[in-house]
Amino acid sequence: MKVLVVGGSAFFGVDIVNALLKIKADVTVLNRGNHTQDYIGKVTHLRADRTNLQELKQVLKGQSFDILIDNIAFNAADVRQLVSSLDSRVGHYILTSTCAVYHDHGAFDMPVKEENASAEDPDVGLLQKRYGLSPVGVAGYPEGVFAYGRDKLAAEHEVMASGIHYTILRLPNVMGPRDTSQRITFYLSRLLDEQPLILTNGGLQLLQPVFSFDVAKAYVTSATSPQAVNQVFNLAQHIAFRLVDWLLLCCQELGRTPRFVSIPEQVLDARLKEYGENATFTSPFLMNTEKARLKLGFKPTPVEIWTKTITDWFKTVGPVDMPDREREVRFANDYLSKVEF
Repeated sequence: MKVLVVGGSAFFGVDIVNALLKIKADVTVLNRGNHTQDYIGKVTHLRADRTNLQELKQVLKGQSFDILIDNIAFNAADVRQLVSSLDSRVGHYILTSTCAVYHDHGAFDMPVKEENASAEDPDVGLLQKRYGLSPVGVAGYPEGVFAYGRDKLAAEHEVMASGIHYTILRLPNVMGPRDTSQRITFYLSRLLDEQPLILTNGGLQLLQPVFSFDVAKAYVTSATSPQAVNQVFNLAQHIAFRLVDWLLLCCQELGRTPRFVSIPEQVLDARLKEYGENATFTSPFLMNTEKARLKLGFKPTPVEIWTKTITDWFKTVGPVDMPDREREVRFANDYLSKVEF
């Protein structure tokens, strides 16, 4: 089985490549050459900027693949250029999509199923279609999140219209080792020093992430199972949990005593705008994963197990830079001294 992975040199892209190598797939990775990885086996490397059609056509000339896994298509044009460059010399297109497609489409239907967001009508969400409402005007909802989701839906539609067999996998926040986004290490680094850790609104927001190793397994299944052909799947934990509760679990794994400080979002926005907490705005939707369970045999790793995997990895790489940490701690202590409980 010949597989082309576009965006396979960072984070869970590496996990996907290694999972494919374990089943003896012939893997080619296409990227801009900005990252190098030590995979568990031999991989062919192609270097190109996927947004440059001329470069794409040059490196893919004469190449054909059974499976295309596209981790970094952000809009319809990205898909169109890749399909054009391969000139139909691919048997099955697996697209990495996002739970952000449900921001316009998931209202009143939680946990959201795959059919709640239609790639055939990406610009009209359920709130607008059913109730004539738009959540974009609600204070605190960043327009960029909605635009991202709409662009991803447009990419999905482009894949569906390509005439190539497809599988679309909609992911929430992916959590695992080698995450370069600092979505996880932001918190773990601050837990290490046992100084106050500010949690916006107490960290009460719900998370329903997916473990990177589970993502990799699902991609292999999608590449090899007839059940995955021309289907869309939600991939996520079957359960949701609060950020603060997950951080307590991390404290246990790291052997640290938690010192959480709950500060309202409005206070932080006014007085500590540069505070870079990553999970302040997460998907406000619960995802229904029943279809993936039934058709792909998707069975998420328990949270306790993958949390240990992440914290064990973190112990080997150490904390990230925290240039404003002293100011954060002073602000938290000052807030605690003045607030009335």
